[in-house]
Amino acid sequence: MSVLLNTCPFLVEKSSAPQPYEPEGTLTYEIDIANVGESMTLDNVVLTDSIPSPVTVSSALASGGGVCTPGSVVECELGDLAPGESVNVAIHGVVSAGASGGFENVAEVVS
Repeated sequence: MSVLLNTCPFLVEKSSAPQPYEPEGTLTYEIDIANVGESMTLDNVVLTDSIPSPVTVSSALASGGGVCTPGSVVECELGDLAPGESVNVAIHGVVSAGASGGFENVAEVVS
C-alpha cells in the first residue's frame, strides 16, 4: 500500500512491503518527505510514526544524516529541508505470529 499526502510545502509518500505481510515475517515502511515549496526552507523537520502493535520495530534509519529513535513510536529528527530537497526514512520490523487482517499506520511530519 502506498499513501501520498500533499500538505504544502511538504510532500509525503509512505509505503509498506511486502504486501500482503506474513506473520513472523519482516515488514518495511518507507517514508519519503520532500520540500516542494519554491522559496521556504523547512526548519527542524520531525517525523513521528506510531507503529501498529502487531509490528515490533528492529531499526529506523534516515537518509541525509537524520537521527531516528526506534520503538512503538518512531521519532526522526530530520533537520532542515531546503526547497527541492528530500529525505527517506526506512522503518524495519517483524510482524507478530498472531497478526491477521490489516492494520493502520499513520505518520506525522511537522516543521
